[in-house]
Amino acid sequence: MTEFPVCVRCMTYNQSSFIVDTLNGFVSQRTDFPFVCVIMDDASTDGEDEVILQYLTDRFVTESTSETDDYRSYFAQCRENGNCYFAVFLLKYNHRSIRKSKDAYHPFNRQAKYIAYCEGDDWWISPHKLQKQYDYLEAHPKCGMVHTKVKTYDQATGRFGRDRGFKAYCKLRLLVTNPVVTLSVMIRSELFNAFWTELRADAVGWYMGDYPLWLYVHEHHTSHLLEEVMGCYRILPESASHTGKADKIAAMNETGREVRKYFAKRYGYDCFVVMRMIDRVIDKKTAKELKACQQSKPSK
Repeated sequence: MTEFPVCVRCMTYNQSSFIVDTLNGFVSQRTDFPFVCVIMDDASTDGEDEVILQYLTDRFVTESTSETDDYRSYFAQCRENGNCYFAVFLLKYNHRSIRKSKDAYHPFNRQAKYIAYCEGDDWWISPHKLQKQYDYLEAHPKCGMVHTKVKTYDQATGRFGRDRGFKAYCKLRLLVTNPVVTLSVMIRSELFNAFWTELRADAVGWYMGDYPLWLYVHEHHTSHLLEEVMGCYRILPESASHTGKADKIAAMNETGREVRKYFAKRYGYDCFVVMRMIDRVIDKKTAKELKACQQSKPSK
């Protein structure tokens, strides 16, 4: 089998209207190395699996298929971009709802040198994203993670908003806010695997999977921001990272509080000032989001 220096993780659920944009962003990448995009459809109910399979039929040559009690899988190479491979897993039941890991289904997280991210409602707009991030990490062995700026697109209004993504200058700043947008990240796979080996028992209960990983990276390495807009973050009324439901807002922010305090202790910042600062950040964030949630509800 081809060796892949880069593995792209794409977790998706009920994104049939958007997944083609994501897949197009993968296929558009121009690299001097082969890369594999692991696309996990978590038992979507909106026909997303059929959209993905049609995309494979139209633009890829399928090299192998397999089926287990947990999934159907397809491994394929892109016709017009020979460096782009897809490993598609169509899960037979929803794994997220029962907090079941999907990483054991394929070897690419362990075999690749670097891991990139893009979920099924976001997309990349620069064809040089993977190559530039790969080159930077190759040239800077002390850097554990490289990310970029991204555009924002509000699906409800059809408008682009302010760019996101800024440099995490220090651990303390990263504890206060999350400047890293998941779809923009490339990380060393050794850190990804170490995180899940060391912290799985704690992380499996958190309502978020990416932010704790960024905090873990900064325990061991630096990170770097490429000052270029290379992707687009789609804002949806309801998604894994955005919601208009009060109970979900509270749950997500309480997880944010828990994660921040957990890593503050790991960083050696377990003091009243830092813990109080974290509380103020979360309380302010929660109040703002709950107010926006209330204002968005139609009046009776």
